[in-house]
Amino acid sequence: YNNFEGVLSIYAGASCSGCRSTEHNGCSIEGCFLLECTKNHGVDFCGECNEFPCKKTQGLFEEIVYRQWLEGNQQIREYGIEAYWKNNSENPHYKPYKK
Repeated sequence: YNNFEGVLSIYAGASCSGCRSTEHNGCSIEGCFLLECTKNHGVDFCGECNEFPCKKTQGLFEEIVYRQWLEGNQQIREYGIEAYWKNNSENPHYKPYKK
């Protein structure tokens, strides 16, 4: 139980306000640069960027999260954000972030 409680407190204590936020409040992903990068490229989502998928994102996430992130951004690129949201709004978000 102590291990479970420790992991739970890490997830509950994340101070990141989200990738679409206007400020970076201490993302739970060590070395996260996605907010600044999307702003610099004038896009809301990586999948909208002409450089997507870029090599900078490899190694940012643990492998399972990277695959989810990559697939999600590919869907955004192919179908648009509204269709992506409609198809995925009930699915759980990423869980195993790097610390």
